[in-house]
Amino acid sequence: RNGIEQIRLDTRRYGMGDMQLNAGRQIRSSGHFSYSIWAGIKLPTGDSDKLTGSGAADISLWNAARKKLNEKWQVYGTAGLLLPGEGEVLPDQQEDTVFFGSIGTQWRHWRSATVKVQLEWHTGFYKDTNARLLGDVLQLTFGVDWEISPNLYFDFSIAEDIKEEASPDVNFHFTLRMRHN
Repeated sequence: RNGIEQIRLDTRRYGMGDMQLNAGRQIRSSGHFSYSIWAGIKLPTGDSDKLTGSGAADISLWNAARKKLNEKWQVYGTAGLLLPGEGEVLPDQQEDTVFFGSIGTQWRHWRSATVKVQLEWHTGFYKDTNARLLGDVLQLTFGVDWEISPNLYFDFSIAEDIKEEASPDVNFHFTLRMRHN
């Protein structure tokens, strides 16, 4: 930028990224439709020097809706915003607000496992850049949710970048969810 190198990506980077804690509250629920609101905080557990983390805590707010089409099929979607903390990666180019969302479908063919496919997007985290890696992201995610017990779930998914070079080529997600009644 302006003749000054800001970031150099010339080697592969490995490591654990930032961790996120989320909490949600169901607002409406019927047999075929549900709506909830969510809040999350991302903790700076990654390493900003390796670019596996931002070096800051972020706050996010979003809503989610789900519509049951029949006993085996559902569609769902989310929309929200993220308020990034003052990070250590290109702090002078950081956006104040990032918008995100998803739309997907799930198929519950087995009693304890559900197959999901979803399209996810978010606006760029950085402004005044032509670097695709720092811009808007579009990903396609395939995954499975496994119901370990009535209140404990394990999710596994693989996300592939559709907008090439805008995000890592492949992401693996592992989530352990607990539902409190």
